[in-house]
Amino acid sequence: MQQEQPGSECEGYIIIKYLGYGAYAVVKLGRKGHELVAIKFLKIKNEQERPQIIQKLKQEVYILQQLKHPRIIQLIKYSDNLTYIKKNGQIVV
Repeated sequence: MQQEQPGSECEGYIIIKYLGYGAYAVVKLGRKGHELVAIKFLKIKNEQERPQIIQKLKQEVYILQQLKHPRIIQLIKYSDNLTYIKKNGQIVV
């Protein structure tokens, strides 16, 4: 039986594949056991834009926290300090 090549990992979720991107974020599919989640990673290149991006993110988190419906996206967790382990073993904090 062929073993699966280990991928990147974030907070116990194995990154399965890339889903998409936006102006300031990349979204990847993660798996922990049988649970599948979309994980959004912020990419802030210009430090001057950081306050505006963080404010938009806070608004998005607030809206997602208000949604309570079985067929609509649900915010499980958010953090500004996650550990991401790349495929090559490099740790990004």
